[in-house]
Amino acid sequence: MGSFVKKIQNFAFHNQLFLRGEKILIGISGGPDSTCLSRVFLKLKEHHNLKLALLHINHGLRGEESEKDEKFVREFAKVNDLELEVVRFEKGGDKKENLEAKLRDFRYEQFELFAKKEGFDRIALAHNADDQAETFLMNLFRGSGTKGLSAMSPKRGKIIRPLLFIPKKEILEWLKKIGQAYRTDESNFDESFFRNKIRHRLIPVLQEYSPKLRTRIFQLTNNLRDESLVVEEIVEKKYNEIVRDKRDGRLVLVDDFRNCSMGMRKLIFRRIFKDIKGELKNVSNNNFFEFNKILESDKAKSQSCVTSGVIIERKGKKITFQIN
Repeated sequence: MGSFVKKIQNFAFHNQLFLRGEKILIGISGGPDSTCLSRVFLKLKEHHNLKLALLHINHGLRGEESEKDEKFVREFAKVNDLELEVVRFEKGGDKKENLEAKLRDFRYEQFELFAKKEGFDRIALAHNADDQAETFLMNLFRGSGTKGLSAMSPKRGKIIRPLLFIPKKEILEWLKKIGQAYRTDESNFDESFFRNKIRHRLIPVLQEYSPKLRTRIFQLTNNLRDESLVVEEIVEKKYNEIVRDKRDGRLVLVDDFRNCSMGMRKLIFRRIFKDIKGELKNVSNNNFFEFNKILESDKAKSQSCVTSGVIIERKGKKITFQIN
């Protein structure tokens, strides 16, 4: 086992990415990252008694090139005696910025569905240190909080990312060393996509100031993730102390909320929304400010607002949150 594979194995062990004898579904596009990940797992397969399979999403966005990607993956699976599932994406009339998010959601949905159907223990994705740096910067510009800035995690549920700490340059060097071919997706150079603008325009400039930018961002996202877990534990404890279940919603006493710091109020507010909506999509700081005005008000009459699909109502010393 070479030093490159050994380094990835050590990262996987440290982050408890998989266990001996598990079934692992590998997402493969045919590009260098996922081809590298597949070859790494083939090296680890016997040593860890792993059962491997591949899943390829044919986005169909690049015409003949998409078909060549699929052909490459099918040949790769055949040569390496790996089970392969191919899923095709049906393109709608989305704008490019919407299409990028839709493609991502579709991929994750298909990975989860197939893994559940076939009983896979892990879903291995090939995000690397360059992807992590790009995601961090994208979330920074979107005004994300600590959790968003921690970017991608090496492990989240069934999903694992064994290459998350490896720079793209090292991946390409290793593939060249072992003589492994791969496909190149020209859409990765299309700067009408936000991520590609960051990749090709911003990061090269930032590297002039910090040559080890990707490594530094990876370290930062790790630190932020560790700190986020501690904060979540504290918030969860406070949430359980002051938030009460109510039919179709949640109830909190005004004084309990007022006794919290502003930061804790915001985190409890978001935690309530996640609890009753199941997600935090479209929940913004403006939503919290609307709520906080009601909380701080000294008016005796009842007050209410509807924000991000939730009715927030204050009556006397009680505040309720219910789905609109």
